[in-house]
Amino acid sequence: MLYEFDARAWGLSRKIPDEFEKLSLIETLDLGQNNFHSLPSSFKGLSFLKKLSLPNCTELTSLPSLPSSLIELNAENCYALETIHNMSNLESLEELKLTNCEKVADIPGLKCLKSLRRMYLSGCNACSSQVALRNFQNLSMPGTKLPEWFSGETVSFSKLENIELTSVVVGVIFSFNHNNKNIQESEVFDVQANVLKSGKLTLSSGLYIGGVPRTDEPHIYLGSYHDYHALVSHLKNADTVSVTKRSPPFDERLELIKCRIHLIFEGDDDYEGDEESLDKGLQSVSERMARFLNTCDEGVDATESEDECHDE
Repeated sequence: MLYEFDARAWGLSRKIPDEFEKLSLIETLDLGQNNFHSLPSSFKGLSFLKKLSLPNCTELTSLPSLPSSLIELNAENCYALETIHNMSNLESLEELKLTNCEKVADIPGLKCLKSLRRMYLSGCNACSSQVALRNFQNLSMPGTKLPEWFSGETVSFSKLENIELTSVVVGVIFSFNHNNKNIQESEVFDVQANVLKSGKLTLSSGLYIGGVPRTDEPHIYLGSYHDYHALVSHLKNADTVSVTKRSPPFDERLELIKCRIHLIFEGDDDYEGDEESLDKGLQSVSERMARFLNTCDEGVDATESEDECHDE
């Protein structure tokens, strides 16, 4: 039986044939770099499909209803994409990539994606305010602000008695100068989170933004390192966490505008009830982050900030 099908750059044009519904047990389907403008409604019947890749399908204008089994959806650089069918049934979806889908204005059903961990909206104007943030790992989107309750670009870790550090959240405001003629294009994003002991680098982890936006406009990246990641598990008392730009960079178009860090400890993000009436200081991190995305009123505007990130 066929479980994986790779039709990348096959020259498929106009409309995908309904015959794809015969691939009833398919789990991974790659249709990237083709010229079709729509997908058949029968795709919803691919009940075992977990990974659907549609990158660089530049004539694709709409996404139909998709199977609830889907875990990863990649539609980056689909420049003509305008309409996305309601996604409320995709409760298993962990990764959504819509980088440079600049015509997409709405993602129906976004608030129902309870398993979503990674969402990449750089160069995309879709509203992200309804995203479920309890399990988020990576989020990138247009913007000029970071949460005001994040700390600075460098944070000193102080171990608390009987309270464990559960995650480190990194916030970055960045842009790409596409007029920079000294370009060495790379898939590497030249921003990294570092752990230092007595000023000496002991660990470094690169950030992943899910693709380079086509615009020069500022973008936000929010990344969460959980306790199973070395950046958190190796952190010792009095260590310092910092965010820097790689020096020298692989891609000189990158401009790092601002960085901020927030440490999350046990109990900071455990509240499961209605937080509408709670004082801001008592709200869970997920609730505060959701409110930030919804209004951006709490943010620190990069254009008004005096301190900037530095090269390593």
